[in-house]
Amino acid sequence: MTYLMEHPLRVAALFAQHLALVTSALLLASIIAIPLGIIAIRNARMASFILGTLTILYTVPSLALFAVLVRFLGLGFLPAVIALAAYAQIFLARAIIVSHDNITMAIHETARAMGMSERQRFLRIEFPLALPVFIAGVRVAVVASISLATLAGYVSAGGMGELIFSGLALRNMQMTIAGALPVALLAILADVALRYCERVAVLRTHQ
Repeated sequence: MTYLMEHPLRVAALFAQHLALVTSALLLASIIAIPLGIIAIRNARMASFILGTLTILYTVPSLALFAVLVRFLGLGFLPAVIALAAYAQIFLARAIIVSHDNITMAIHETARAMGMSERQRFLRIEFPLALPVFIAGVRVAVVASISLATLAGYVSAGGMGELIFSGLALRNMQMTIAGALPVALLAILADVALRYCERVAVLRTHQ
């Protein structure tokens, strides 16, 4: 904890960069994942293709993907955000698809028999039932992105990874801890908060 106490401004600045990386990546990932999820919901063949492609992408070693992106985009913020967004796709797109699959045909038919419009079915039935599963996917994507964002230190994108890797290179354990501890705490807090949201969503679907 010595380094953390002696260099609070640097740690705070790198933590802010880490948050910016994660937030930007998740925003970009959502912009891509939502249309992919909708396409997959409407077309079963496309669903298999999309999920298969994203699964293959997720198996690519993270450092290898960073290296490829740096070759084309150079060092800095952009390749890190694109890499993080790519890895978040599998969680977000899958969450959209699986949350829709939880709604059975019987539920759709019952809603139609009650005379509900498409908008009413979505707001009153489909959305509340899908929300807990979707939040679970978002939770995994957020926690994974917080962890993977440490690799941004390898491509000069800032973040807490800069402290972690500098500490390892210099054999400075205090510097490494100063980088790793805030990341771990952020991941835990994000997980707890989103788990709470998930439980609330589940409870509301059963009311």
